[in-house]
Amino acid sequence: MGLVGDKELVIKNGRVVTDRHGKEVSIHKRSIAALLSLAEKYLPEYAAQPKQVEITHNTATTNGIPSNYALVIDTRLLSAEQFAILRTIATDLDKKRGIIDSTSSQL
Repeated sequence: MGLVGDKELVIKNGRVVTDRHGKEVSIHKRSIAALLSLAEKYLPEYAAQPKQVEITHNTATTNGIPSNYALVIDTRLLSAEQFAILRTIATDLDKKRGIIDSTSSQL
């Protein structure tokens, strides 16, 4: 339908047009919708644009850490073993940031 078209009768003044032999005259009418869908599929300039992703930037901080990177854990729900693991991780992170030196443990 997009390239060749669909047969459609020629109508003039509300009547079907016939040739000199009495045969109905028809034309091939292309479907614009079919052409557009083919163009979207095969031509990059007509390809559907990707959905735009909205990125929000939050400047709020918790102790100098942007809120989307901060992790808040209610330690009352942790076992002693879980708390010790978290303390070790927090101490290692503080060492990497240079907040505490390697000899002291302030957590």
